[in-house]
Amino acid sequence: MGFARIARPLLATAVVAATVTTLAPAASASTERCIYSDDSRMKKTFPTPGTDTSFAINLCVIKRSDGKHYAYADVHWNNGGDSDTDDKRKFDRFNVTVRLERNDVVKTFRLCDIRHAVNTQKSGIELCVTSVDASTANGGWTADGWAQYDLDRDGQGVKAWEWYGSPSV
Repeated sequence: MGFARIARPLLATAVVAATVTTLAPAASASTERCIYSDDSRMKKTFPTPGTDTSFAINLCVIKRSDGKHYAYADVHWNNGGDSDTDDKRKFDRFNVTVRLERNDVVKTFRLCDIRHAVNTQKSGIELCVTSVDASTANGGWTADGWAQYDLDRDGQGVKAWEWYGSPSV
């Protein structure tokens, strides 16, 4: 008698679980395509005051499981600074721009000011992520971007470091 009371609810639970599992659609994974920082084109060392500051960039485009897309830059640096005060910092400007493109047409972009972080941290990582584009069109989606920088007290003004685009998804 005790076994029947326990077994029936367990059996019913097992049948319901099996039915739900069988009827549930399979989850699809997102797809990511990147140009990584191990590619020499995605690395740069700047002649900053004190020790030179080195950067390495991962630039990626993501197709989410719902078919929508976004892009991001993963910015790593070494030999950053310990002050954001003029004449003691590494950069007067360091802005990162990431673009989500489809067939070389910009769909969305994001500008991230990472100057303070680079000037005040010896090493670090900053992530700059675009918004998600609502289109679910297939093919031709890439990430692109660049950095605008101005070395402290070099007198040369703002310069650009353009990155190579990611493979397409």
